[in-house]
Amino acid sequence: MAGPSPPTPWHVTERLASLRGEERANGLRVLGVTVFYAIEVLNYRGLSLGPLELPRVEGVDTTFHAAATALAVAWMAVAAAVLVAVKNRIFPPALKYLSTALDLVLVTAVLTLADGPRSPMLVVLFLVLVLAGLRLSRGLVLFATGGAALGYLFLLGDVLVRRPELAVPAHFQITTLAALLLCGGVVYAILAEVRRAVDVYAALERRPTPKDEAAP
Repeated sequence: MAGPSPPTPWHVTERLASLRGEERANGLRVLGVTVFYAIEVLNYRGLSLGPLELPRVEGVDTTFHAAATALAVAWMAVAAAVLVAVKNRIFPPALKYLSTALDLVLVTAVLTLADGPRSPMLVVLFLVLVLAGLRLSRGLVLFATGGAALGYLFLLGDVLVRRPELAVPAHFQITTLAALLLCGGVVYAILAEVRRAVDVYAALERRPTPKDEAAP
């Protein structure tokens, strides 16, 4: 009875890159949450440093700030859990899907709390797609792209039902949704090209050299 087939060069590369990619993605997750929460604090408190003055953003009250803080803490807790798992080499294939799903849920929650499809935080959905590419998993990129599109559709439905004054024109909706899908497609194509390069390099490594062929 034949044993299991040996892993291909791409499978080995993907596994190693997924672990390193998860570490890098988690570091960028922490950086992103820190930066965007700092912006939220500025929006809540304002800033006055001589000629540099940023007024408080209207609508960012104590209730909004408390909810945003809770979401930031939850996001940092996700990052801490991923860090512990990766450092202890607890890295099942589902981990990258779970962490990406939580990113998408938390981004959508932040956008639901804010101005929905009108919020500048909408760009974070694109960042989640880029972070998915760091794991060198095309399946994860498809998952993240579908999740980002569903999250955006949820936002559109939410403002339609609860806050119609925040609705955006149809052409804006179509453009944003198309941009999300195209961004995911570009990341997917990049990974497909990386896999092709790995396979070509592995084939070249296995090809006998003229010196090997001449050996008795």
